[in-house]
Amino acid sequence: MSSFAVPIPFEIVDGQKMLRRSDWWRLGYRVQRYMSYLSLDELDERNKDIFANVSTLTPQGQIGFPPVKGDSIFPWMELWTHVLEEYSLRGLGLPEGFIRDVQLPVPTGDGAAKGARELQRRGLDPEGKLIKFGKEEHLRDAFKTGRWRIAPASSYRGDSCRARQDSELELAYRVPRFQRHSSATDELDDRYPDSFVALQDFQAKASGDYYAACFARTFIHRLFDDFSANSCLIVMDEKIFTQKMLNAFAAFRPQWSALCRKVDYVDPILPKNHPDVYFAKHFRYTYQEEFRFVWMPPQASSVLPPVFIDLGSLSDCCELLTEDQINS
Repeated sequence: MSSFAVPIPFEIVDGQKMLRRSDWWRLGYRVQRYMSYLSLDELDERNKDIFANVSTLTPQGQIGFPPVKGDSIFPWMELWTHVLEEYSLRGLGLPEGFIRDVQLPVPTGDGAAKGARELQRRGLDPEGKLIKFGKEEHLRDAFKTGRWRIAPASSYRGDSCRARQDSELELAYRVPRFQRHSSATDELDDRYPDSFVALQDFQAKASGDYYAACFARTFIHRLFDDFSANSCLIVMDEKIFTQKMLNAFAAFRPQWSALCRKVDYVDPILPKNHPDVYFAKHFRYTYQEEFRFVWMPPQASSVLPPVFIDLGSLSDCCELLTEDQINS
């Protein structure tokens, strides 16, 4: 008798048992059913978070899906298959209308995503470049004069934009523990099912408020809509820009600590390690590929106001794409 409630059929090819990739993922999930303890609301939320990353916006302005073996740190299609299997094992299907609550790319329908034609006209390759998406009036001023607004981490909690609405001061995650069964499954002779035993909750917390300047690590077409942006600044010379950013803040607050690097994304129920809260975000935001500058005060502060620093003209290291240009 099968060890599981719903058997997965094998195909026989040349006398060998064969499984489709999706069925292999489903069976692998049954071996360690790591979402069994989630409430239905938590499962629904995970479904939406994963689906937001499963969908992408191509340079042609169409909805696409990531390759099964792509560059992402998360195997999105496999994780989504696990969610579907957990629904199935509970005797449920996908929640009706769940897609309405998902942060999805917006297709353009006119043959090109925002900014794609302007990049081609200028011959710009933004792959791997730092990109700041925002309002034209702010980015144009920053491009010409170098006046750059730096926001405190605490300000993102109440942001009206869903793609930025996160708490940068703490990150909650869970570490489940499982127990290995003594007998193998009927479906896979060499794999032993695990049962959920216990759960430990963790919360990484910053010592206090700090400043952060956030960028995308490459040109991501959907972020114009996700961030309600009508313009973007492309950092063509990262070394020059980084030095300007660090020098300008050091002149403003010389005693503060400064760091900059890419953000690590954390699966809140399958964390790989204990995250550094200053450079860690919930995995629902993985598609944004964030890089950030962080400044920490010498003494902990509960609340910080926004500040402006002076970088000087950015025309020697950046390119500006305006609203008319990205929509043309």
